[in-house]
Parts: sequence; structure tokens; C-alpha cells
Amino acid sequence: MFKIFKTKFYYIRVYQNAVEIKDVDSGQIIKRNSSNYFSSKRMLLADFEIAEQFFRSVIEEFEGPKIITPSMYIVMQPMELIDGGLCSVEKRAFRDSAEHCGARQVAIVNHTRYLSSDEFKKAFKNSEYN
Repeated sequence: MFKIFKTKFYYIRVYQNAVEIKDVDSGQIIKRNSSNYFSSKRMLLADFEIAEQFFRSVIEEFEGPKIITPSMYIVMQPMELIDGGLCSVEKRAFRDSAEHCGARQVAIVNHTRYLSSDEFKKAFKNSEYN
């Protein structure tokens, strides 16, 4: 089968009402603060719709809006409000948000240490990150 669109890999680090997204292939990083709050005092991802729209708009800054998007692989890493780790509900919220942005496969990171390139690649193969 012909591969028309290149697969895109994004590393998304989520902060309270802010995001840092890295296009893994190009190394380009975009950091943005959301003008509409998606976090609360207790939850990093309190408003799914606002968060998804915000994540999608930042991802579009890399290549602009497209009618047909390439397949995306996303690693989501919550950076705040994860004392004691993420519960299954929080993991599901991050996974669903990434899928609604167009991700074909999603890995959730349950710590705040920055991932190396090798760790990023392992995230899709290793259950520690899912």
C-alpha cells in the first residue's frame, strides 16, 4: 500500500492552562498559554472541550490546518497536579483528548521527568507509559 502522508510524532507536556508541544521530527517546540482555562485548582484537565480545542490549535501551528491530516502519534505528559501518580480516569481523559486531536496512538507518561528521544520511542512499546 502507498504511504501518502508522513506520520507525525508529537510530545505534549501539559501544565495548568498551558502546553509545550514538540514536533519530534523537526525538534521545533511551541509553548502557549491558554486564554480559556481548562485547568482547575484540583485537576489539570478539568474542561475537555477547551483543552482539546487548545491542543489542536497549537498542533496546527506546526503545519497549518489541513483537510486531511497525517497520522499522529502523541505522547502526553501531565507536568503538574499529579501527586501520587495519575488515576485511570485522568489517564483516560488525556488519552481521549489526544485521540480527539487526531492521534492514532497515544502514550501517557506518569512522571514529570523530560523524555529523551530514546524514551519517547519506547513510550509506544512499553506499557509503563500507557
